[in-house]
Amino acid sequence: MEQRNGPPAAEAALTGRGDTGRPDPKSARSRPRRHKWVTLVVAAVLSLALMQLASLQFPPYIVPGLPTVLATTWELLTQQSGQMFGTLVRFFLAMLAAMAGGWLIGLVMALQRRLGELGEAMTRIVLATPALSITLFVVLWFRDVEIRVFLVALVIAMPFYVVAVYEGVKSIDHELVEAVRQFRPTRRQMFSMVLLPHSIADVIMATKSVAGFTLRIVVFAEAIAATSGVGYSMSQAQGSFRTDQIFAWTIILVVFNFLLMAALERAERVLLRWRPENAVG
Repeated sequence: MEQRNGPPAAEAALTGRGDTGRPDPKSARSRPRRHKWVTLVVAAVLSLALMQLASLQFPPYIVPGLPTVLATTWELLTQQSGQMFGTLVRFFLAMLAAMAGGWLIGLVMALQRRLGELGEAMTRIVLATPALSITLFVVLWFRDVEIRVFLVALVIAMPFYVVAVYEGVKSIDHELVEAVRQFRPTRRQMFSMVLLPHSIADVIMATKSVAGFTLRIVVFAEAIAATSGVGYSMSQAQGSFRTDQIFAWTIILVVFNFLLMAALERAERVLLRWRPENAVG
């Protein structure tokens, strides 16, 4: 009688194992992602249900009903899409500038020890400065609206990239560096084979953490220093007691943030395919 070496097909389908007895890495990675999105949908539905229940206990100018908020959301998307477009343009410009500047400064700090110590101290000072102080200084010093919003978002977001790249380069495995040096690489080869791949990972991880925060800073700066954009529109809605518009803009920004995180995770999987993914638990 012929003896089978691998698991039966039914067992393989149930356990997710192939002929080698090992789980499929693609299916193992996709399951947590699907579970995370299902959890997000459940949390969103629960939040909307709680808002609807609260609208039954409070007047509409405090907590409007869910149908009103959804109708206002559609109205804003169709009639005030220019406000959202302006905010997104400011956001992406600030993010790209912060990413490029923070990447460059972090690499220079990591390659020059004295500059690294000074830059680390300066970065800590900027990170400790309240966002409101930075916004008020920019409003006092600059008259152009676009420069105001851009500088506020840039000054607040760029230090996170500087710290991420600086600390990431310093934490590169010493044995890896020594192994590469055995082949006597040039400075350009050392940069392209060691520093650049690891710093790309640091920049992507920092972007996942900084993107949502920077978007909130842009909206906050628009509410104080701009005459257009989502932040300005929300400030006008607050002055006219249009609570439904505040809720609607909040929903739009939250949905955009979820889509942005999904795009960043996709970019991370594509750009960091060389890095092994460890599963814990």
